[in-house]
Amino acid sequence: MTTASFPYFNAKILLFGEYSLMVGSKALSMPLPLFRGQLTFSKEENLQGVEIQSNHNLLQYARALKKFSEDKKESLTVSFDFDKLFHDL
Repeated sequence: MTTASFPYFNAKILLFGEYSLMVGSKALSMPLPLFRGQLTFSKEENLQGVEIQSNHNLLQYARALKKFSEDKKESLTVSFDFDKLFHDL
């Protein structure tokens, strides 16, 4: 059972411009309805094997991001609300 479910999103094939997108340029893509994805959230008590490991890995990654952002020598080019991030994880 999920607590939130979002619509499906079709896959896309980038025909050209995949690297130029990173610097804000344009690209040409084509929808691929054969493959699709959906974002869902499960209740904590319903998590199983792979989901538990995935959440654990995401939590480790979030902790590393927070530590990295607190380091005076390094700075992230984006800002995170770590309180919300840890709450969601």
